[in-house]
Amino acid sequence: MSADTGKAVKGITGWHVLWTLLGALAIVSAVNGVFIYKAIATYSGDVAIEPYRKGLHYNKRIEADERQARLGWVSEIDLRGDDGPVVVRLTQASGEPVTGLVVSGELGHAATARNDIKFTARETAPGVYEAAVKPGPGSWIVSFAASRAGDTEPAFRARKRFCLDGEKAMRDGVAVCQKK
Repeated sequence: MSADTGKAVKGITGWHVLWTLLGALAIVSAVNGVFIYKAIATYSGDVAIEPYRKGLHYNKRIEADERQARLGWVSEIDLRGDDGPVVVRLTQASGEPVTGLVVSGELGHAATARNDIKFTARETAPGVYEAAVKPGPGSWIVSFAASRAGDTEPAFRARKRFCLDGEKAMRDGVAVCQKK
């Protein structure tokens, strides 16, 4: 009210600005709360399964990598289309095939373990190991471990990324598989 006439003042007052500001902050806080809840509820925070245990065995993993490097074996991994098979070729540094191994592995997506496919490959030719898989289109990572029969630790490990029924592209410095 005006001090002179006793009539109400028209226009925006300090109270209007205060309530508008508080209302806007309440809306922003509510939206942020929803996003924080969704982020926490949908992401476990785990980057690796059993990270503590893997950390304890890190030196053993380094020793295994050094043993593998001393072997001098060379691997080729091929995934023939979205109906498989996975083909692994292992040769010695001299080019001779590495035979008589037990080769097992996994075909999986980088982002989720939901559709992972475990496989055991059989030797179809000297140094050539095949496993029938049907991965479907998309980005896949083939990883395998090869060991001699009776060994408890793999002698050789390798992995390779494939893009099935799509094309590889770089997005923000990361290789992605996108539809054609």
